[in-house]
Amino acid sequence: MGKVTQDISSGSEYTHAEWTNNSIDNIHNADAARHAAEKLRGEAGLLIEERVVKTILNQQEVTAHLGDRVRDIEELREELRHELQLNQEETDHLVEAKRHLEYALCQTKRPLLVSQECLRARENRVGIDIVKDGVDKNLKTEIEIVRKYQGKMRILNQLIEMQITENKDKQEDIQTDIDLKDEAFGIDQKCHIINVNSNEINKFSGVERVSPEASIPITWQTNSQNKIKKSVTTREVSMQLRNDVDVLINDAAKDMLNHWNITNREFNTRDRRNQEKTKKQCLSC
Repeated sequence: MGKVTQDISSGSEYTHAEWTNNSIDNIHNADAARHAAEKLRGEAGLLIEERVVKTILNQQEVTAHLGDRVRDIEELREELRHELQLNQEETDHLVEAKRHLEYALCQTKRPLLVSQECLRARENRVGIDIVKDGVDKNLKTEIEIVRKYQGKMRILNQLIEMQITENKDKQEDIQTDIDLKDEAFGIDQKCHIINVNSNEINKFSGVERVSPEASIPITWQTNSQNKIKKSVTTREVSMQLRNDVDVLINDAAKDMLNHWNITNREFNTRDRRNQEKTKKQCLSC
């Protein structure tokens, strides 16, 4: 920096050389201070430029991540919506199958009443005509068959009712997840388009704190995938129940018709024997 400038206000007299040297020292000191300031400004400029570049790169990286996030949310949201639609359609089919089953159960009441009425009517026979023949046996078998299938239909109907409730529970779980995805999609999509020139940008303190309920991408996706898997499982059970309805109705119709035909043949055989017996009695008269 040079030597310290002497105090020239003390009233002492100085030579011209001393005055010149003092001025030169002041100039050198000023030049040194100016050079130091220029260096500091240069370093500050480089630091600012470096920070600007880094900030731009960070913004570009965050924007790219937000874009990926928006696409991930949209894809998972579409999977949830697709599964929800499939579940709703399957539930509608199951409700329709339930109506068919209830109609079939209602239709079994008439043949049961007919068989019971036939048994009661045959109890009015008297004397030697009270014969425990194949007709009685097959009428009782018919009643047992109808009641057996009625029991199976009632049990299956209860299972279907529980399954419909289960399907709707899974629909609610998926719909709740979809609502959350819709909200997250809107937020991240808005963040994706925000830039330094956007209006109403403010700094909010505390947002950098991580919520204890926060998840990571893997657990976030796994949670939704588990909901989809559970819904798929309920749909498979539901489809099996619908198949059980078709099988049970067909089996009941075939079995009941078969025993009805057997009973009718026994009736015809009994009538023919009665006719032959009456005819013989008439011929002997």
